[in-house]
Amino acid sequence: MNHIPVAIGIALCDQVIIEEVTHNVTPVNCFNARALDAVPGQTTFFVLAWLANGMGEMMAEVVIERLDTLEQIYRDQKKIVFGNRLSDSRFVARVRSCKFPVAGYYELSLIMNREVVAHRKFRIQQKGVEQ
Repeated sequence: MNHIPVAIGIALCDQVIIEEVTHNVTPVNCFNARALDAVPGQTTFFVLAWLANGMGEMMAEVVIERLDTLEQIYRDQKKIVFGNRLSDSRFVARVRSCKFPVAGYYELSLIMNREVVAHRKFRIQQKGVEQ
């Protein structure tokens, strides 16, 4: 029986380091705003979410939308398996070469079995341009 997890937190960062022995996680350079060399432009980053109370196998989707038009600009999915509702889990996904058409606000959503479990607003801007 599947049980959709509850998100404890979500972060966008340049890199996620997982220590080999302890499996502890270190998010590196977390951000709320991302400056690109040029806009339109593209970038790669990681999504790290802490999840609780999940059970079973389900599809996890990472979706990014422009907040000015609600246009979806990125979508990726992968299967995730939760073994025990009493154990907290981490979700790590790489957003690869996401193309941002304009400077402004975007929202990243983490969706499990078609239900939003976490979302995060962030801003894209061009380096050297005040916003």
